Amino acid sequence: MILSLTSPQTIESIDLGTSTPRLSGVIDISTFANLVGLNANENDITSLGSFTSNPNLQEVRVTDNLLTALPSLTGNTNLTSVDCSRNNISQVFPDLSSNTNLRVFLCFRNQLSGNVFDISSNLNMNHFGVGNNNLTGTIPSLSANTNLKTYNVQQQTPGLTGGFPSIDNLLDIDIVNCTGNALSESLPNLSNNTKLRIFQFASNSFTGNIPDLSNNTKLQLFECYNNNLSGYAGGTITSKLSTFRGQSNILTQSAVNSILAAFVAAGHSGGLLNLGGSGNAAPTNGNSNSDKLVLEARGWTVIVTP
Repeated sequence: MILSLTSPQTIESIDLGTSTPRLSGVIDISTFANLVGLNANENDITSLGSFTSNPNLQEVRVTDNLLTALPSLTGNTNLTSVDCSRNNISQVFPDLSSNTNLRVFLCFRNQLSGNVFDISSNLNMNHFGVGNNNLTGTIPSLSANTNLKTYNVQQQTPGLTGGFPSIDNLLDIDIVNCTGNALSESLPNLSNNTKLRIFQFASNSFTGNIPDLSNNTKLQLFECYNNNLSGYAGGTITSKLSTFRGQSNILTQSAVNSILAAFVAAGHSGGLLNLGGSGNAAPTNGNSNSDKLVLEARGWTVIVTP
C-alpha cells in the first residue's frame, strides 16, 4: 500500500484504523517527511518500509497485522511510543539505544529472538512489554529506569535465565511480570515498590522466601506458583490483595500457617488464596485449619495441601 497525496509533506498524522475489508500490503510513508503519528491497527499489513525519511515520527501503532519485521528505528530519535503487538515479527530484538525519548515500547505476541534489550539508556521509558516472544539470555539491570510503571517479559516457553534484577529504584512500578521463564535465585525485595499493584513471577525456578509485603498497600494480585520457594518473610498483607497464588512450591508448614494468618489479619472478604499443589506442606490441621475456616467464612476460596 503506497500512500499517495498531492502534498504529503503537509501531513502530520495518518490513521488507517480498522478497515473492512482489512487493508493489506506495504505501508510506504517515505514521502511524509513531517509525519508525527501512524496508526494502522487491526489490518493485514505485511511491511512498514523504512522510517528513515520520517525524523519527526513520534507514535507508531500497528498492532494485529501480519508484519514480519520492524524497520530500523535508530534515526527516529523523536519516537515516544511504539506498539507492534500481535504480529509475526521474527527478528532479533531491535536496537532502541538512540530512542531516548521513548516512553512506550510494546511488542507482545510476536517471535522476537535474542536477548531482552538493555533499556538503561531509555530513561523516559514508562511501559515496556515484550511478553510471549522467544527471548533468551538474562534480564539487564533496571536500576536506571526509575520512570518504569510496567515491565513485562512473560514467555510461553522457558527462555530467560539468571536472576531478576533489583527493582528497588522503581518507585512508580505498577505491574511486573516475568512468568514462564527459567529465572532463578530469589524474588526481588519489594519494600520500596509502594505503588506495585500486580506481581507475576510464576513458573520459574525462584528459591528462598516470599518477600515481606507490608509496604505494598496497593497490591491486588500476587502470583509466584510453580517455583521452589520455601519460606515466607512475614509482615502484613494489604486488604486489597484479593488473589494470591503460591501453589506448587516447597513452602514449609510454618510458611503456610503464617500466610494464612496474615490474610486473616488483613480482614478482607472474598478472594482466592491458593497454597496447595505438589510440594507445599499442609497447614496445621490441614483442611480444618482454623485460619482457613475463618477465611472461607468470609467468602474466600482457600486451597491448601490436604
